[in-house]
Parts: sequence; C-alpha cells; structure tokens
Amino acid sequence: MEQVYDDIEVHKENNDLNIEELKEMIDKAEEKLNSVPKQSVLLLGNTGSGKSTIICLLAKLQIKIISSSQGDLQIDFEEREKIDIDIGHFFGSCTKIPIPIKIQNTFFWDIPGFRDNTSVSQEIINMYCTKRIIDSSSENKIVYLINYHILKANKGEGFAEDIRQLMGMFPDTEKLINSISIVLTHAPSRVKTQEFINILKSLTKQNNYFNGLNDIINGLCRKRNIISVFRAPENDSDKNYMNELRRSINVGIENSCFNKMEAINSLSPRAIEAVECLIKCYENEIKVKMDIFADSLTAKFKSETNLNDLAKNKSVLDKFASDYNDRNFETFISSLPYLNKHFTDSRSIINEASNLTTKIIFFNSYRKRENCQINTNLWVSQIFMSLVELTNRIQIIKAEQTILKEKRKNNIIIGGLAAVGIIAGGVILAPVVAGAAGVAGVAGAAGATGMAEIVGAAGVTELGLMAKSAITIGGPIVISYIRK
Repeated sequence: MEQVYDDIEVHKENNDLNIEELKEMIDKAEEKLNSVPKQSVLLLGNTGSGKSTIICLLAKLQIKIISSSQGDLQIDFEEREKIDIDIGHFFGSCTKIPIPIKIQNTFFWDIPGFRDNTSVSQEIINMYCTKRIIDSSSENKIVYLINYHILKANKGEGFAEDIRQLMGMFPDTEKLINSISIVLTHAPSRVKTQEFINILKSLTKQNNYFNGLNDIINGLCRKRNIISVFRAPENDSDKNYMNELRRSINVGIENSCFNKMEAINSLSPRAIEAVECLIKCYENEIKVKMDIFADSLTAKFKSETNLNDLAKNKSVLDKFASDYNDRNFETFISSLPYLNKHFTDSRSIINEASNLTTKIIFFNSYRKRENCQINTNLWVSQIFMSLVELTNRIQIIKAEQTILKEKRKNNIIIGGLAAVGIIAGGVILAPVVAGAAGVAGVAGAAGATGMAEIVGAAGVTELGLMAKSAITIGGPIVISYIRK
C-alpha cells in the first residue's frame, strides 16, 4: 500500500463566494492531479456511503468495532494515518481533494461525495477534480457505493436521483455497466445479494421516480458477480466477516472492465454564476501576462541593433499575426508554443498564460451558451503594438545604414586621390582637394613661375599620402607627395 499524494483540506465557506480562495483551491488541486495514473479505480457514491471505509478495508488496515454517540456499532480502523484518510460516521463529507491510494499496484481514487454541495466552491472543486481525473486516465473502473438507508427511504427517490447523476456523468450506458461494480453499504445483517437485486427490481416497477432507469438497473441486476453487501456490524465478532467482504469487493472489481470513460458533470445555477466570475478573472490575468510579455518585447527591440536579429523577430511576430487573423480562441492557444519556442527569455510568462487558457477551456463548457465566446483581442493588442514598434525600428536602422553608406561613399570619391594640375595661360587646372577636415587651398599660383602650396589635404592623408607642395616651372605645376 502506498499513498501517492498528500490531500488538501477544503475549507468550509459561507454563502459568499471568494473567487481568490476558489482559484487557490483549483491551483492546489491541479498540483496534485498533474500526474494521474493511466488506470484507476474510482469510488463513487453519495456522501456517507462509506467510500473511505472501503479503501481502508481494501488496504487491509487492522479493523476495530466502535460505538457511536447514538450507541450504534460501527467499523473503524487502526493506523488510518498510513493512508491519511478520514472516515465519516455522521453523514458529513470527509473527502478532501481526491486522494489516490495505491493498493497492490492498483490506484484507487476517493471521489467527492455526490450532491456534496456544502458551498459553491466545494461543488466546483468536486466537479473539477472528478472530471480531471477521469479525462486524464486512459482507462477507469468504477466502484459505486449505495447506502441501504437511502435506497429504502422515500420509495428510493434519493437513490433514483443518484443513479440519474451517475448516468449524467457517464452518458455511455453500455460502458458504464461494463465498468461498474456495486457495494451496498450500511445494510442490515439479514440482507444478502439476491434481496438487494429484488429491491432494485421492485423499485423500477412500483415507482415513477425510476422512469427511464430500467435499462441500467436491469443491466446491473443481471451481473450478480459484481455486487457486494457491506452489512452493519452487530457485535465485535463481525469484524471477522470483513475478510470475506474484502474478497467479495475485489471479485466484483475483477469482474468489471477497464474502459476509457467520458465524463460530463453538471453544476447548479449558483455554481455556473461562480464559473462566470472565475473565467473573467482568468481572462484578466491572461491580459496582464500578455501585456508584460509584449512590453518585454518592445524593450528588447529598442535595445537591439543587429538588423538580422530584428528581422528574425519580425518574422516570428508576422507569423503569429497571420495565424491569429481569425481572432479564434483555439488559434491563440495553438500559437503560444510557437512564441514560447522563439522568445526563450519569456517562457515563464507564456507558460503561465497557457495554463490559464487551459483552465478557461475546461470551465467554458459549463457557462451559459450566450457567454461562451472568448474575446482574445485584448490579450494580443499589445503584441501587435510591439510588432509595429519592431517594424518602425527596422525601418529606422535601414535608413541610418543607407545614410552612413552614402556618406562613406562620398568621402571616398571626394577625399580620394589628389590629381596633378596643369597651369596653362595663367589658369590653374588643378582640382581642389577636400577631406573630412576641410578644404585644401591652392595658393600662390601667380604667373608661370609661382609656387602653389597645398594645405590640409585630409582626404589625401586618409590614403596614407600627404601633399607637400606644388611648384610651377615654365607653366606646369608639379605636385609632390610624401607618404605619411
């Protein structure tokens, strides 16, 4: 026997819904449901039906008989702390966040009690955990516990309601019948399996509450080998009967089949209103996180000078914008891994946004139909602004590079090589040599015998040459250079 996870206490709440507490409870439940076994046995039943007791029995904890405050004898167990599970003797739900218990390589889940709606938050948590467990498992079996007193009270009306809830949760009746085994609990000592079957058949014939339930009840009645009866103890020696009961329950589980189950849960009107508030909170959180992501992109682009890197970033955002063109919620979700892969510095914030979208998908099916549309435009508006900033940044850098390129080109042409000038007829045909530092003036070119001195030829200096002087002899000016 091995306990896989710790349980989490679900606090009782007043009628006022605290969304922040509900979100925290869901987050804690999600941590514990992160790794659900591929095959599980689910214990389902109304609050007080004995699910926790059955787990302790299957775990072979030492049995003891105790007296309640009303004087009734009840089953309890030594060393219950080994599996950290509470047993409710007074019809109050003791189930916390569902606890998976490993017993002889089989995982058992103590699922929250049916109709355990002590608070709106409790109802939502019960639904969330149950559906998450079932959806995450590859295959499941069901052990369905029926309280004998509910079966007999009010002509079985409460039992009929529980069966309808079970069928509503698992709409595939054939799979449900094949996957289920039954334990009748709190039964008097005289009740045996056949009497239980007779009671079920009688209820379907005599009571209108069971209209529409004949198929499933008749199907269960035909499978006698999946039914066990847990009789209430009458004296201390009855604890010896527990070994026989354990074998019977195990046989019932073995005779049922693992099936991939599709679970559908319903919520009360008040819980549906709470889900609306919950989704709005998740939507606002996604916007905050996506805005943080967009701001980080803008800051990154402003500090980046490498045009190739900026172009790659633009390509990623262009693809995101193109994929998201239909403004579809599912498209937004499918695009997040692409952003996550490229912008590695922002993986944490993108993952957080992705986890929130997963929760919205889960709860969205429980909303009123007219409210199911998700507006994702606000989530991505800042990202599109970052794309605009990035596009402008690229254009600015390209313009700067073009100007710089032209400037360098002009410097090379204008301040390149100085040429030899010829004086003819008193006219100087030598060009002006200009560089970055100024203009080289040609002075003293007077007549055929003058001397021209070239000053400040910065362009020539860049080429490793420096003009020394220009001397006219009989007309031509000879410009001499010295290497720098």
